[in-house]
Amino acid sequence: MAWSVKLFTNPRGDSPIKDFLNKLDDSSHAKTIKIIELLQTHGPALPPPYSKKLVKDIYELRTSGQIAVRILYTKYQNTFYLLHAFKKETQKTPLKEIQTALDRKARLI
Repeated sequence: MAWSVKLFTNPRGDSPIKDFLNKLDDSSHAKTIKIIELLQTHGPALPPPYSKKLVKDIYELRTSGQIAVRILYTKYQNTFYLLHAFKKETQKTPLKEIQTALDRKARLI
């Protein structure tokens, strides 16, 4: 089955995910793109440590290394929507980051 990946865009047409990715150093950017490609290839079968369910329909793509990147996403039909991205700085995913993803999801579907 073919999976597609779409980046969240706000009403002005800006993509916070794209902006975030463009600000990463080359190594972190490459790792993050690779994880997104794995999601596109494997879909919901993408195992930990690459993907993890957080709440309801919100999942987390995970990279490790000097900079730990997290991308929160949801699935609707055959499409993954990347909703929010941030650099991980704490052990648990902060609730404000999850809430941002939930708010953006509500605008999509």
